[in-house]
Amino acid sequence: MTTRLTSDPLHDAGAIWWPDGTRILFRSNRVGLNNLFAKGADDVRPEELFFESLSQKAPTHFSRDGSHVIFTNSGGGTSFDVWDLPTESRLPRAILQTAFNEYQGVLSPDGRFLAYVSEETGVPQVYVQSFPNGEQRTQVSSQGGTEPRWRQDGFELFFLRADRMMMAATVTLAPTFKAEEPKPLFQTRVPVLANPFRWHYDVSPDGERFLVNTAPAFVPPPAIHVVLDWRALLPRREN
Repeated sequence: MTTRLTSDPLHDAGAIWWPDGTRILFRSNRVGLNNLFAKGADDVRPEELFFESLSQKAPTHFSRDGSHVIFTNSGGGTSFDVWDLPTESRLPRAILQTAFNEYQGVLSPDGRFLAYVSEETGVPQVYVQSFPNGEQRTQVSSQGGTEPRWRQDGFELFFLRADRMMMAATVTLAPTFKAEEPKPLFQTRVPVLANPFRWHYDVSPDGERFLVNTAPAFVPPPAIHVVLDWRALLPRREN
């Protein structure tokens, strides 16, 4: 069974769940820009303009206790950046704000590390840094990487390689973050990579099942054949 949660005629997208599963947070341009709206998952609680500012925003992840939401921000003169929004005060602060694109920030289950994508090398790559201070920083991918996701126990980090291969890196979080060489899991056919405002997959808490937005397999269009001098192919009539 499916339930429609929003019905505004403008654009609603990029929904993520509150950790307790009672609400969703999504972006919408119904008040001019992609601002953040909250909606009860039971379709009873009214929609709420959760956070508004003069920039484009897309929520990417909640901390496990729901006290912080990480979002991608665009419009501050530094292209795409990663911001933290405490859900109580709703006073945001920039976590990653450089001349390069940074986006798709997700917190580790223990809340001590942030995985994200940076284009500082000219190619999107997955990095992990300590949260909230950013003192420790590690590059996880080496052949391009986007859309990082943590396994619920924090011991594995998934991402999409530049060739759309699903990758997994075994990691440790204590006493410091360390990541092993990522290994390929399976080939995907996600439509588009490196879109700061779009995700193409999710993973079950145990890391065993994936839900992937998949483009149809390529099917060659039917061929058109042109036959010249078709009359010569007709059977000859005997006199």
